[in-house]
Amino acid sequence: MGCGKGRNVIWLAQQPQFSKVYGFDFSAVGITEAKRRAVEARVTEKVQFDVMDATKPWEYAEGMFDIGIDCTASVDIETPEGRDAAIREMRRVLKPDGLYLVYVMSTDDEYHKMIIEQSPAEEKNAFMHPETGKFEKVFSVEELDEMYKDFTPVEVRRIDKSTEFFGKSYKSLMHWRLYKK
Repeated sequence: MGCGKGRNVIWLAQQPQFSKVYGFDFSAVGITEAKRRAVEARVTEKVQFDVMDATKPWEYAEGMFDIGIDCTASVDIETPEGRDAAIREMRRVLKPDGLYLVYVMSTDDEYHKMIIEQSPAEEKNAFMHPETGKFEKVFSVEELDEMYKDFTPVEVRRIDKSTEFFGKSYKSLMHWRLYKK
């Protein structure tokens, strides 16, 4: 979900255990670049990229996937209703016992705390980026627990790392969660 330029899709396609990997994004420009990169990586036969909005019904069959990934895609969905729709669609397209990896930004991230104070959006724990005007949402543990209550947690981690924004390093504590349908 929200594969952007296809980095994760291409990496997964390069792994022998995956016969076909799908990625979608609302950005036609991102998907065009993902397709170009797939050609460069010689994995075109193992990937499919689609232009789709994560908040609308997905063009995939129910129970089609073993694994789904949200690698910071939901942080750009501008409404709770849109995020709920994306999560429902992910649940729908996963096979029974399918896995869902969620990797998103945290309310504990140093940079995001600062930017929320400087440029808050209407929604709690969200901001409008002061340079791009783009909406971004960061998540508390409680918000994630509520959002994914229809999934079974398999493993929950916090990824403690340093992230660079505009030439300055900030402490980040990303959420990494693996769920089962």
